[in-house]
Amino acid sequence: MNTYLYKDYFNNTQIMALASLTSTLSMLLMAPLASKLAGKFGKKEVCSAGVLLSAVIFIALWILRIKSPMVFIVLIFISNIGMGLMSMLTWAFLADVIDYQEVRSGQRSDGSVYGIYSFSRKLAQAAAGGLGGFVLVAIGYVSSVEGIEQTQSVKDGIYNCSTLLPGICYLAVFLLLWLVYPLGKKQVDENARVLEERRHGQN
Repeated sequence: MNTYLYKDYFNNTQIMALASLTSTLSMLLMAPLASKLAGKFGKKEVCSAGVLLSAVIFIALWILRIKSPMVFIVLIFISNIGMGLMSMLTWAFLADVIDYQEVRSGQRSDGSVYGIYSFSRKLAQAAAGGLGGFVLVAIGYVSSVEGIEQTQSVKDGIYNCSTLLPGICYLAVFLLLWLVYPLGKKQVDENARVLEERRHGQN
């Protein structure tokens, strides 16, 4: 939705390049820190904090109705720092899940876990790719090569979908991680200890 947000709500398409750059920059900033933070506090704990930060910022953006694209980009940059942590550590969750399954079942199924995750990720990406179009139709967006001015209700709809919807999704991810996902640092360390003892016992 960012293309439509900057074009129709902020009326500034030139700033889209800066918005993309700041998104990449936030990821680069988190790259050397993510593993260190995860090692100290735990992957679940770090990712939960990151997505909660993103949720709070997006919901704040929705409430504040930011008019300045530069202010919007700065706040999105901060939000992307939180999501950058999640993005950097997502694949590391798989190893913890595989260890957890081995502790509980006695069998290690790396291929099955990676396969299910990869398939689920592809389904989600396909759904997300089409979601923007459905949302634009739902809010009454009028597509035109002549640059028809969108109604204020459409502009507000674009802004709402670009801020409130991600905020709700990030909040849902936080709640799932914190309340449902069982592999916090304590459990991950315990699983590693159990597996190490088993392997030593087999030697």
